[in-house]
Amino acid sequence: MEELEALIILNNISGLGASTLRILIEHFGSALKILDLSGAELSKHQRVKTETAHRIASWEGNNVWKKDLFLVDKHQIDLISYTDSRYPKRLLEISDFPLVLYVKGKLNSDDQHSIAIVGTRMASDYGKTMATEISRSLAQMGFTIVSGLARGIDTVAQESALFTGRTVSIMGSGLMSIYPPENMELAERIIKNGAIVSEFPMESLPDKRHFPQRNRIVSGITMGTVLIEAPIKSGAMNTMLKAQSQGRPIFAVPGRADVESYKGNNSLIKKGEARLVESAQEIAEYFDDLFTNYQGVINNG
Repeated sequence: MEELEALIILNNISGLGASTLRILIEHFGSALKILDLSGAELSKHQRVKTETAHRIASWEGNNVWKKDLFLVDKHQIDLISYTDSRYPKRLLEISDFPLVLYVKGKLNSDDQHSIAIVGTRMASDYGKTMATEISRSLAQMGFTIVSGLARGIDTVAQESALFTGRTVSIMGSGLMSIYPPENMELAERIIKNGAIVSEFPMESLPDKRHFPQRNRIVSGITMGTVLIEAPIKSGAMNTMLKAQSQGRPIFAVPGRADVESYKGNNSLIKKGEARLVESAQEIAEYFDDLFTNYQGVINNG
């Protein structure tokens, strides 16, 4: 057995999250070594509950991971572990990066030059227009557009990106459970010029607990995150908060003060937490200036 297979086995253990698994690997040395431990040995670690320890120790009798690997092979899914040279380098910078990614399509080096575009599922016409213009223009400039394939702004942004460039979807479910189902055809098109990506086993169903987890990858894999339209309490705002905690720049399109679906945008702008943007050019110029200033520091240093 190889380390990657051991990671997949552990990824299929219920109750064992990415952060805990990473701590265990650092403590015991590898995923393979973890599988050699007894439930009693694992239980001694403060991060492992007794029931989780026994589930890990009885992994050989668990057929879930076997089916997961079967589906990976059947559907030609690329498994990329955190030690793989193909693993997105920017994602390794966040504290709770996933240890393995299931990828359909292709991640490439150009995807380092990426922007997340997020927003509400109940998008207004203005929000859809701005998502279309910003996403299409950024993709044409060479940015990979990253989003979550959700209804509303995500869908519009990713459809628009495909007209001029690449896009990557980060899923809140396994790759066998495309959600929402009406975006199945869009997912197939994304696979041809980008990728759909998940940290969850193949048959994992969409779950309300998965989407906040997914959001940290959307923001963590990108250079910055753009909020097109969202109320204060929303998944899109959760992504913006994740980006902030990761030290990534965030941008927001301003909206009408009397429209609930723009309260999130306007709040971030008023607090000075998000940069007000009205076009893709402003976003691109921010990163051009950042790169120029960085190069100046290096050259003068």
